[in-house]
Amino acid sequence: MENLLINNEDKLNVSNLTRVGDISHFEGPILTLFEEPNTGHFYLFDWVDRDDKYNRWLIYSALPESLSQYLNREISHLDFFKNRTQKNVYCMDISSQNGSFHNYDAFELTQIPENYLPKQDNFFDIEDCPAFEIIKAAVVKTLSLAH
Repeated sequence: MENLLINNEDKLNVSNLTRVGDISHFEGPILTLFEEPNTGHFYLFDWVDRDDKYNRWLIYSALPESLSQYLNREISHLDFFKNRTQKNVYCMDISSQNGSFHNYDAFELTQIPENYLPKQDNFFDIEDCPAFEIIKAAVVKTLSLAH
């Protein structure tokens, strides 16, 4: 796995995140949507790397409008990533023995490795989204509350 530059002082509190569903799933989750129930804010866990012991995830916030555009194939995964609500991106290494993400710390990255960025030609594929209706409903609910 890549050696990362992290800010040990800035951790993301993931204890109150609730899993909505996988946006992309292939032999396991690749891109998973989480919601902060008290605020309605969305966060993505974006799988980027692994080794013998851990799976590495980037964690970042997501605008409901951008999520809707991504699900409608109007923007790429890279554009979706660039449209995040906060510029902070966090990283978490989770045991490949299926440990709960609540047991790990998410540290802010000071620099994102180039090969961890989504590809410009990567678009949403409904065939890889087992929770499409649940995710779409969460996005619609959040968008309707905002207006």
